Amino acid sequence: MKRRFYKTIVACLLLVTMLFATGCDIPFFTPTTKIENKTQLYDNIVSCMERNITEFTFIYTGEDADTVLDMNTILNSISGLKSIEYEMVSSVSGDKVTLNMSYWDSDAIIYAYRNANASYLTDRQKTMYDKYIAIMNLCTSKSNSAYENEKSVYNYLVDNITYDKKIESHFNAYEALTEGRAVCAGYSEVFRTLMELLGYECITVSGTADNENHMWNAIKLGNEWYQVDVTWGDTDEDSLNPVRVYAYFNINEPEMALDHTRTSVLPDSYKEGIRYTYASYESVPVIYSQKDLNTLVSTALKSKQPTVEFIAKTDINAKSSFTLANVSCSYTMSTIEKEGMYYYSINCTYY
Repeated sequence: MKRRFYKTIVACLLLVTMLFATGCDIPFFTPTTKIENKTQLYDNIVSCMERNITEFTFIYTGEDADTVLDMNTILNSISGLKSIEYEMVSSVSGDKVTLNMSYWDSDAIIYAYRNANASYLTDRQKTMYDKYIAIMNLCTSKSNSAYENEKSVYNYLVDNITYDKKIESHFNAYEALTEGRAVCAGYSEVFRTLMELLGYECITVSGTADNENHMWNAIKLGNEWYQVDVTWGDTDEDSLNPVRVYAYFNINEPEMALDHTRTSVLPDSYKEGIRYTYASYESVPVIYSQKDLNTLVSTALKSKQPTVEFIAKTDINAKSSFTLANVSCSYTMSTIEKEGMYYYSINCTYY
C-alpha cells in the first residue's frame, strides 16, 4: 500500500547532496537541478527509480509549488513509489528541495531489460530479473496477441502464487517470485513488471476493497485501458482443482468500482476499453433464465468442455442444470456476485 510521507521545513540552507546508487554502478544520469513543472519532476523521480537512486536535490522555479510538490499526489500518481520524505527551504531563487525515496524494484528491472544491461542491479533485483525472464519464456510468445500474453501471465500468477497475509517483508514481489507467497502489493507489482517487460503500459492502482487497503492494476491495450485484480482472481477454493476466475480480469472502471474504491490517480491517457474486456473478447454467455442455463450446461457437458463460464442476470441454480444434463462428471464451481450479476466459472472432470 502507499506509505505515509514526512515533511520537514528547514530554516537553514541545505548541503548539496551528491547523487548515488548504493552498491552498484549506474548508467550515467544527472537529474535536473532546476525543475519548472510537474512533468519534469515526475520524469526525474521515475528516472531515479530506474537507476536505484534514492535521493536527489533540485530547485523548484515553477508556479503553484504547493500543488506540484504535494507528496500525497506524487505517491498516488507514480506506480512503485512506496514512500517519500522531503526537506525544503524557500529563497528568492526558488524552493530548494531534497527528496528521499523508497520504491519497488520493478522500475530498475524494467529499465535494465529495455537497455540490455542488468549489471547495476542489486543481487535481489538480479534474482527477480531472472525469474521474470523465465516466466516470460514459459508463458508468452511474440506470435501471440497482447491479450493472449496478458491472459497467460495472469493464469500463471493465479496458479503459482498463494495469498499469504502473514508476509511482512517490504520486498513482497521478491517473495511472490521466489516463494510463491504474496499479498495484493506483490501480485500487483509482479503483474505490472511483466506487462511492462512485454511492452504493454501498465500501472498499479491503489484504493480499498472489503474495507481494507488494496492494490490492483490497469493495463493499456491498443489505445484503451482495462483493470485487472490478480489477487481477487486467485480464489484458492480447491488446491487440487483450482478454478480460475476472470470476473476481475480486463474489466472497466465502473465495474471494478462496484466493490473497489480507487484513491490513486489514473493517467491522463486513460480511456475506458470495451474490445478487450474478458466478457466481450471471450464471448462469455449472459444467462437470463434457468431454462437458458439448462441449455448452456447440457450443450457444454455433452461436448465435454473443460470449463463452463457464464454471467447470470438472475439468481439461478447451476447444480440442478448439471443434474438435468445427466453427464457423468465432477465439477468445481466458483461464483462471484456483483450488484445482482453472478459470475460463474466451473471446472469439469469427465468419467
